[in-house]
Amino acid sequence: MLLSTELPLSIVDGFTRTLLLCNLTPKPIITHTSTAIVSFSWTLLLSSLVFANGDLFITSMFSFLELMRHPSRISMLCSRTLSRSGRSSI
Repeated sequence: MLLSTELPLSIVDGFTRTLLLCNLTPKPIITHTSTAIVSFSWTLLLSSLVFANGDLFITSMFSFLELMRHPSRISMLCSRTLSRSGRSSI
């Protein structure tokens, strides 16, 4: 089950992130009209970080908005050593 589902998806994820980071991210930054953005050495690194990992935050945001539309109890599970009075649910 794991090899038939996770392996192909991780390969596709790797190829799409590579395409995003190598072809789509550098061009708008290098050809930007502002010299401050083009000359700043961290611009490409920070934009690649946001573009490559932003999908997790966007997906989480949409699932949280769905939760706000249909309210239910939000709970978080943690280990007994981290919670107060030994309870495992907050």
